[in-house]
Amino acid sequence: MLARVEQYVQSNRLAGQGDRLLVGVSGGADSVALLLVLHELAERHSFALVVAHLNHGFRGEEAAEDSRFVKELSARLGIACECGYTSVPTLLMGRNASPQVVAREERFRFFKGVMEKHALHKLALAHHQDDQAETVLLRLIRGTGMRGLRGMSPHDHGLFGISIIRPFLAVSQKEVLEYLAARGQQYRTDSSNLGTEYSRNFLRHVVMPELCKINHEAPVALDRLARQVAIDMDYLEGRVLLELAEAVEPLGLGVGVKLTHLRKLHQALSRRLLMAAYRQIAGEEDHSLEAVHLAAVEDLIGKQPGRRVVLPAMMCALRTREHIVFYHSHAEEGVPYCLTLPVPGEEHLPCGGTVTAVLVDAWPPDFAARTCYEAYLSWTSNIITVRNRRPHDAYIPLGALGHKKVKQAMSEAGIPLPWRANWPIIEVMGQVAWVPGLRVAHRYRAMPEGPILRLTYKRGGN
Repeated sequence: MLARVEQYVQSNRLAGQGDRLLVGVSGGADSVALLLVLHELAERHSFALVVAHLNHGFRGEEAAEDSRFVKELSARLGIACECGYTSVPTLLMGRNASPQVVAREERFRFFKGVMEKHALHKLALAHHQDDQAETVLLRLIRGTGMRGLRGMSPHDHGLFGISIIRPFLAVSQKEVLEYLAARGQQYRTDSSNLGTEYSRNFLRHVVMPELCKINHEAPVALDRLARQVAIDMDYLEGRVLLELAEAVEPLGLGVGVKLTHLRKLHQALSRRLLMAAYRQIAGEEDHSLEAVHLAAVEDLIGKQPGRRVVLPAMMCALRTREHIVFYHSHAEEGVPYCLTLPVPGEEHLPCGGTVTAVLVDAWPPDFAARTCYEAYLSWTSNIITVRNRRPHDAYIPLGALGHKKVKQAMSEAGIPLPWRANWPIIEVMGQVAWVPGLRVAHRYRAMPEGPILRLTYKRGGN
């Protein structure tokens, strides 16, 4: 088993020379075996170990014995050990939360503190093939897509941004127990893992044995499925990264996915492209779209411009003429603002985003091909203000013969209706000089003989 784990660690680049690892050790068979294996490998490959153990306050003296056991084992191996205590039952008082979820949060918070204290790079956890099989099966029963069927990765990131490695995903629990028995190594048994009231325990003690009657290698088959899905997902996610560069662009207060691009892609790619764009705004680690939300976003493709759906993480998806746009719902809040823009300088807007002013010698020769969120105006040393729209705003656009209402111009330019109340308007001497996405005012157009002011509007993000 040691050789298989060593090969797995090396092939997946989980640990190597100079690495400093935190090993999460509960005292159970899996984590004890992991500590012993990593202790041997650390000497061969020149990486350092620290042990961490947290008593969650659930099992009284039994849990206290676990802590003593881990301390003694670490001392025998000559490895620094950090043991902590928290009372999860106390933390749960008055909260409608899962004990397992709160315990996990507290455990990772403790791990984070130990890693910072000892300048550690990665957290090693003892998940093995059987844990992988249970994870895949549990996600399948609860409802998941390919992302969930991929199971646990050899190396990923957990709560608080902790870098996690799983060296034991290459071995089964049977191999772990045989490894400990061959060395005469004792371990602790958590009595709470013996019951069936928790979903994972029920799968482990009731469901999996029944599945093994159909296929005695059911855990191996589920682990193999996770590996195959991971390979397919790696390919699809690589394709999505390529598509992102062409199909996704910043649009005012959000991120837009081009409809023309979505329509030409297979659904397997188009829905992942939508998910990737959503995560650019919502945040990669904390949020994901469920199937019902993703279906609602896909449905927008065939709808009329202006339709939108509300999504998790206070997000919205909007169908415009040319895009599906993801944005934070606060972009719709029409809170009045009027700010002075320093020249040179920038101003951060209440709805997110910035307007930047820079004096330049001339406008670039390729200006016509540039973004509509950049403009060049004549500079007359007057005070420039940035505000949101008012009911009767109007101006004469560059090249126009007469006034046009800003509201109408925004509509014609395809600025989404929910954003217009917060959309920035650049004002000089009480007159509209420029609206991002529209032409500059004719009277403030840049002239060759005068100073030129470059204005840039950058969208608000998360």
